[in-house]
Amino acid sequence: MSSTTSNIHLVCFVRGETGKDIFPVVIDNNSTVENLGVEIRKVRQDLSQKNFDLYVRKFKQPNHGLVNTVNTTEKKQGELMEPPNKFTYYFSVEDIKGLKKNPLYLQYNGEIGPIHVIVYLQEVLEKDPDSSESESELPR
Repeated sequence: MSSTTSNIHLVCFVRGETGKDIFPVVIDNNSTVENLGVEIRKVRQDLSQKNFDLYVRKFKQPNHGLVNTVNTTEKKQGELMEPPNKFTYYFSVEDIKGLKKNPLYLQYNGEIGPIHVIVYLQEVLEKDPDSSESESELPR
């Protein structure tokens, strides 16, 4: 079996972006969620220095509806994908067969689809300016 037959084609979306920013990722069938994060950073180098969580879409919704829901809802959509797990843990056997067999396709509106993985950037907590340590606050 060649390595290309074990590749999976996933479509990803970063919360806060538009439908035009949906992007594909190709990953080996045996990879973990952590490996998927690495592949996403390769495809989207603007995310290379950012921490994020990956959620698998667990509901049927057209891309434009999903983008709108994700961008306007505080609650994270889908199921959190845990880094040590194989990413295939989050998909049914039928889904995996389809993802292996079918390359990405254009939907009726010309978008890549459907979205499989939602990327939620982790909030960076800014330091409270009052909590910064000065020399006078350091232990002596």
